[in-house]
Amino acid sequence: MTTVTLVMTTLWKRTVLPAFFKDCRIRFAGIRELRNRLDSGKIFPETSEENCVAFWAAGETACPELGQLARDLTSRGIPVIRIEDAFIRSNGLGCNFFYPYSLAFDRSGIYYDPAAPSDLELILTSLKKRDDYRELRARAEKLRETVIAGGITKYRTGCRVRPVPEVAALLRDHPGKFDRVIFIPAQVDQDASVLRGGLGYSNLSLIRRVRNDNPRALIIVKIHPDVLTGLRDGFPEENELKRSADFLCTGNYSPLDLAEIADEVHTISSLTGFEALIRGKKVVCYGMPFYAGYGLTEDVSTADGNEIAIQARKRRENTISDITDLIIGSVILYPRYFNWDTGSPATAEEIISVLLSHPEGTRQNRLFHSGNLICIPIRKLRRLFLNLFGQNHSA
Repeated sequence: MTTVTLVMTTLWKRTVLPAFFKDCRIRFAGIRELRNRLDSGKIFPETSEENCVAFWAAGETACPELGQLARDLTSRGIPVIRIEDAFIRSNGLGCNFFYPYSLAFDRSGIYYDPAAPSDLELILTSLKKRDDYRELRARAEKLRETVIAGGITKYRTGCRVRPVPEVAALLRDHPGKFDRVIFIPAQVDQDASVLRGGLGYSNLSLIRRVRNDNPRALIIVKIHPDVLTGLRDGFPEENELKRSADFLCTGNYSPLDLAEIADEVHTISSLTGFEALIRGKKVVCYGMPFYAGYGLTEDVSTADGNEIAIQARKRRENTISDITDLIIGSVILYPRYFNWDTGSPATAEEIISVLLSHPEGTRQNRLFHSGNLICIPIRKLRRLFLNLFGQNHSA
C-alpha cells in the first residue's frame, strides 16, 4: 500500500483530501518534522518504494521552506505530488468551504506554472499518440455541449446568460465611441496562479495595458469573487480601476454573463479564459496559463519576448488540434474526480451530472467524514476556520 505524507495541511484539507487517496495510507506532517526526517535519512517510518509526499501547490509559492523541501525530496528520488483544485470543482466557492468534486494531482509540476512542464502539459503534448484518441474526442465534444448547455463553470452550475443593461446603456448612449467590448476577469494578485503564471502582471498593470492598447474599447472589469465575499484582500487601487474601466462589476453578473456580451476576453491567467474558449470566444493572455501557447489564444507574453512564455510555447505549439483536445486533457484526463454522494471515484461526466442535479449553493456546503454527510453551518463558521487554520488559494 502506498503511504502518502501530506505536508502543511489545514484542518479543512485534512477533512477533504483522504477521500481522494482511498487506497493509500495517509500520514500528516509539518515541514520541520519532514525536514528533520530527511536530514536524518529516515524520511519514512518504513522502507518502501511506494512512499510519496504531497502538499497543496499554492503553499510552495507562499512558503520558500516548502519549495526547498520539495526540491530536496525530488533530488533524493522521493516522489512529490502537488495538489490543486481542478477546473470543474463545485456549486460554490472553495473559500466558503464547498468541498471539491475534482482535484489535480501533479507529479511533474503544476498546471499554472509555465516555467516547467506539468502533468497536464505532458498529457496534451502526447495526446494524439493515444490508442483511444478518437473515443476521447467524442467524449470531449459531448462534454463541451453539456458544459455550455448546463452553464457549467468551475464554481457554479446552471449559470444562465443574462443581458447586462449597464453595458447596453453605455453602447446606446455613446454611439460610435467604442469599437468593441473587452471583458477582464480580475484575479487576486497574491494567488500562486498570478505569481507563477502571470509573468509579472498584476490586475492594475493588466488593466492599464489593455486600456493603453485598446483606447476605443469598452472595457468591463469584474472583481474576483473571493474579494467580493470579503475573504481575500481587495484592490487598494480601486479608484484607478474605475478610471481605466468603463464598467467595474462588483456583483450581480457572473463572469459567464460578461464574457458572453464581450467580443474578447483579456486575462492574466484566469480560468475564465478557458471557459471563454470553450464557448468560442477570442481570448488574449498576458501571462501564460495552462490553455495558452497551443495556438488557441493570442499570447501577448510571447510577442513581448518573455523567455518563460517563449519556452512554454515551444513545448506546446503544434501539439493539439483544437479546443476539443484541450478539453480532453484538462477536463477528462488530468483531474481526479470524487463523487461525494456515492463516496467513490467518478468520471467527469458523472460529476457534471451530479452538480447539475444540485441547485447552486446547496448540498455541497457540508463536511464529509467517515462516509457520512454531516450538515454544518459552514458560512457561519468560515471566519473562525480561517482565523484558526488558514487556507491556501491558487486560482
